Amino acid sequence: MKKTVKEFAKATMLAYQNPYHSVAYIAPPAFDEACQQLEADLTPFYFGVKETPVLNPCQMALSEAGMIFHTIDKMSDHGRAIDTTLVNPLTGRSMTGSSSGTAINVLLGMNDIGIGSDGGGSVLAPAMALQLYGLIHPALPVVKVKKQSTDNLTFTPSAGFITRNFACLAKGLAVFDLKPEMTAIKVAIPKGLSQEFLADLAPQLSALISLVEVDYPDCTAERSKLIPWLEQMMQQYDVVISLEGPIDTSSYGDSLLGSFSELRSAAQQESGKGLLRIVNMLDLVGLTIPYDDLAKGLLLIANPAKTSAILAIAQAVQPLIPELVQRYFHKK
Repeated sequence: MKKTVKEFAKATMLAYQNPYHSVAYIAPPAFDEACQQLEADLTPFYFGVKETPVLNPCQMALSEAGMIFHTIDKMSDHGRAIDTTLVNPLTGRSMTGSSSGTAINVLLGMNDIGIGSDGGGSVLAPAMALQLYGLIHPALPVVKVKKQSTDNLTFTPSAGFITRNFACLAKGLAVFDLKPEMTAIKVAIPKGLSQEFLADLAPQLSALISLVEVDYPDCTAERSKLIPWLEQMMQQYDVVISLEGPIDTSSYGDSLLGSFSELRSAAQQESGKGLLRIVNMLDLVGLTIPYDDLAKGLLLIANPAKTSAILAIAQAVQPLIPELVQRYFHKK
């Protein structure tokens, strides 16, 4: 996982080239700091942060842990669910927001870790849209502010990480003493998953995990209807798993577009965004793993007390990322 001077130089040059217009600022000392750490036989990590002061405490914590602040990443206007100024590098469509630039800069290899903020899916959805790992957690430090969603729900944004792989995610979480450790847990999965899907997933999970098939509601329904259901599920199960996506590949999950008519509202619900929209609103942990198809993923949801178990599941599950995507974006 340790990178070379050349790789850090390429990452910084790419940030200056800014091919997807996803960089708002580049920290001038970053490359020198990477070289100094390499000379000291350390393992440098570049990180970027979404352009919001809410994330200043999280940025400071990573810097104090020795990680290198590299970029400030563009976000969608007013925290909108899609970013009409940035393009999804995989699909060519408008990028999913609001941590849009943060996800793009991780996909392109500018940063090992991206810090985003999530109110109703603003970290988890962009990560899933680009076949990346995404995690939000109430323990990650933020400036506490009250906000109101487009559907009039009050929430406090949480911080989250976006990475290409689990190793980088684990590195960032270790700063806050959040580490994987498997324990005996009961996991809810939706009924109706294909046998091929279960045959692929089940062998990767520990024998300590008990999978229970449950009737899920329509996870694209209004958030106000899903919140009581998920609250009840978290009282009965240690982890809830949902297969979500494809994110914004055929219809955009954007409240602004959905406000025009019933037809537009119905199209909004076909965006692939399900339970990821309510994880933060219940102060839960949410973790996405690239899985199954383009812009799709497994969403793992748990109470903070079960963080170690949810991380152990994510560590065990092999992400499904096409080799061509890895060659095109990860191995250049």
